[in-house]
Amino acid sequence: MQEILTRNAGAQMKHVGLLSYQWLHNGKRNRYIWYLIYTSIWAFTIYMIYFICTTFMENPTYTTLESFHYPVRELAMPGISVCNLNKISKKRAEAYAEKLAISTGINKSDIMNNVTLLGHLYDFSLPADLGTLEHFQVFLETYPDNIQGGSFDTQKVLKELTTPCHETLTDCVLHGAFWNCSDLFVTELTMEGFCCVFNYIAQRKTAEFPRILKENDNNAVKIGNGGLNFKILFNVTDMTYTTMSTLGSKILISLSTDYPDKASGGLSEEIVNIGVESFIRYDAVTTTTTPEVKNYPIEKRKCIFRDEVQTIFGNYSFSDCIMDCKIKSVIALCQCVPFNYFSVFPRSELYDQCTLTDLVCLNSHIRLKMSILV
Repeated sequence: MQEILTRNAGAQMKHVGLLSYQWLHNGKRNRYIWYLIYTSIWAFTIYMIYFICTTFMENPTYTTLESFHYPVRELAMPGISVCNLNKISKKRAEAYAEKLAISTGINKSDIMNNVTLLGHLYDFSLPADLGTLEHFQVFLETYPDNIQGGSFDTQKVLKELTTPCHETLTDCVLHGAFWNCSDLFVTELTMEGFCCVFNYIAQRKTAEFPRILKENDNNAVKIGNGGLNFKILFNVTDMTYTTMSTLGSKILISLSTDYPDKASGGLSEEIVNIGVESFIRYDAVTTTTTPEVKNYPIEKRKCIFRDEVQTIFGNYSFSDCIMDCKIKSVIALCQCVPFNYFSVFPRSELYDQCTLTDLVCLNSHIRLKMSILV
C-alpha cells in the first residue's frame, strides 16, 4: 500500500503543471533549493496563522468608523448643570440666622458673622481663624433641626442656604417650545454643590425627577429640533460666599448618565458672567460595541459594558469609576463623606457627613489632590 502511494505521488509530481514540483521529482541539481523554498513557505504560513490568531486573542476589539452619517436628532442631550458662584444666599442666611437666634438666644448678627464659614465646605479652604470652626460647629449642633440620624446634616443646612432654581432660571426654551424651568431643571448635587441640573438620569437615593424626565420614562432627552435656551438671574446684593473671584454662574456639561465632576475627566465647564449672552457648542461622538465582544474576558477586550460593573452611582462609566475611588479615598483619610456625595454613597448610614471640624483634614489631603486632578 505504501509503495503504491509513493508511486502515485511521484507520478503526480512528474506530470504536474508547476515546474518546481517537476524539478523536485526529476532530481535536478537545484532540487534542494526548491525543497528549502517550499519548507520556508510552509514555515512562514504556519507562523503567520499562529501570529494572527494570537494577536486576535490578545486584542479582540477594534474601533472602526461605521458611518459618517448619524441622525443628530437621535443623539442624547448632555447633562447641563447651572451652578451659582454665590454659594450662600444672603437673604436665606439671614433667615437661617434669625431662626437659630430665636431658638438659642444668641444674637443674630453674631450668628451671621459665622454663617459664611459653611461656605468653606464647598472648596475645603480654611478661614484665617481655625478656632472658629469647632466653636461654630458645636453651636450649630445644639439646634435640633440641624441633626439627622444623630449627626449634623450638612447637606440639609447648605441646601437651605442655597438660592433655589425657581429664583435662578427663567425663560426656558427646549426644542423651540417654552417650558416652566421647574419642569426641566431640578436642584441636584454636583462637584459644585447644589446646582440646577437638566437631563441627569443617573441612579440616586434621594432622586428628584423633573417633569421632562418623568414624561420620557427617565431616559435622556434627545436633541430633537433645537437645543436648550434659558436666562440666568443673579442678584448681586444677595452675595455672601463665592468660590471664585468673579460674578455669575458656572455651566457644567457632562454625559447625562455621569455624575457632574470635572476631576474625573468627564465634564467641561463654562463661566457665564453677568450681562453676557453665551452660546455653548458641543460636538458628540457615539461609540458602540457589538454584543459578541462580551464573550471575551475584560482583561482581553480592555473595555467594560455599563451593566457589568457597579459604582456608587449605579452602572459603570469611566468617569463615575474615578469618582467612586475619590470618595472612598476621602472616607479613608478623613472618616467622613463630603455633603455633595453623601446622597449617592450607598453606605452613607455608616459614615457622617463632613462638617466644619473636618475642614483641616479635607484641606490637607483632599483639596490638593483634587487641584492636581483638575
